[in-house]
Amino acid sequence: MRPEDNNVTAASSMTGSATGPQTEEHRKTGRAGYLVLGWSVVFMAITVLSFALGYSAIWWTTAGICVALLIVGILLVLESERQRQRRDKRGQPPSMARRKFANFWRSRRS
Repeated sequence: MRPEDNNVTAASSMTGSATGPQTEEHRKTGRAGYLVLGWSVVFMAITVLSFALGYSAIWWTTAGICVALLIVGILLVLESERQRQRRDKRGQPPSMARRKFANFWRSRRS
């Protein structure tokens, strides 16, 4: 057996256990975040249009809504990423698993 064949097996098993499978909650949060960010872009377009046409009341209102949606959307996307990177079944954060993986390959090379 060649060392290259062993690398693929070890890498795939280590990577999968570090991040864990995607959960329904993670996917729902990510979709909601990107949906809110999309609506933020729509309100930004309305803001630019109302600014160009000189409607200051609409401009200020839509600018405020755009900023609020932008903040909520970013928070949802970051929360989705946090859920994806939560600790695995052994109680280790993903960074610890990556560190162990790197140490494993350093010891194999020498």
